[in-house]
Amino acid sequence: MGTNYYLKTDFCPCCGKPRKTIHLGRTSHGWKFLFHKQPRIFNYKSFCKIIDTGIIEDEYERQLSKDDLIDIISSFQNGKDHDEVEIIDGYNFLESDFC
Repeated sequence: MGTNYYLKTDFCPCCGKPRKTIHLGRTSHGWKFLFHKQPRIFNYKSFCKIIDTGIIEDEYERQLSKDDLIDIISSFQNGKDHDEVEIIDGYNFLESDFC
């Protein structure tokens, strides 16, 4: 079983709800963190930059700090590489949609 992580951005000034949700990636027991490769997330450095632009939540709507998510990613780096992914600087990236 895994957990998906999202970045919520572009909040409505009236109701405060996010107008945009970006899928960041997912954890799965025994595997490295799987980053969702997309135009603004194409390597670890770009990932670290974008997560400063909004609120991070997991699929259960629990908020995490940037440091919490980076700690989670680090704790999964000893896992196995996923199949059919692009490995960039030791991190697993998948461009197709997944959740």
